[in-house]
Amino acid sequence: SCVEAFDARGGGEWAGTIWTPDLPTDATLLFFLLAAFLSAPGWNFGAGPGAAQGAGAREGSLVVGAAPARAGAEYLALLSTRPPQGHRATALVGLQLGSPSPQFCVLLKGELLAALSGQHAFWQAAVLFFMTVQRHAGGMLASVSLDVLGLGEVVHPRAHAQNRDAGRASAQGSRADYA
Repeated sequence: SCVEAFDARGGGEWAGTIWTPDLPTDATLLFFLLAAFLSAPGWNFGAGPGAAQGAGAREGSLVVGAAPARAGAEYLALLSTRPPQGHRATALVGLQLGSPSPQFCVLLKGELLAALSGQHAFWQAAVLFFMTVQRHAGGMLASVSLDVLGLGEVVHPRAHAQNRDAGRASAQGSRADYA
């Protein structure tokens, strides 16, 4: 799979072309792919009720790209630069995305929770961001639940495994009742 070939500080060969430092790293591509996915839940790119908000974001919205110009209410974000001082963003921030060594930070209400670099930094930062959203925003990214996005298992895999197993047992019991 493409995840097996993941190279945080580089990229793979594609169509006979070898990755070079002037191309985005795999980590950078995944950061922007995640931003696109969260901007359009269900890959519906119309401006639906769960769509991400831009620079004029309101409280509880998901900001993707750049932080709002003025500090105001708290917001959730995937940002490609640090938010300005005074912003109370809970965010996954990608830094130095144009370099072969991107870094990823997770903020909680403007305070740094973690700054990560290296091969697993994107994955660790993404999971920490989703866990932070689960704990401090009730599992909601703007008006969309992590469960609806299919990310609930990332933040509480045991609960999902238990629910899945209970569903299987219930289905098997139901089949036995009809036999």
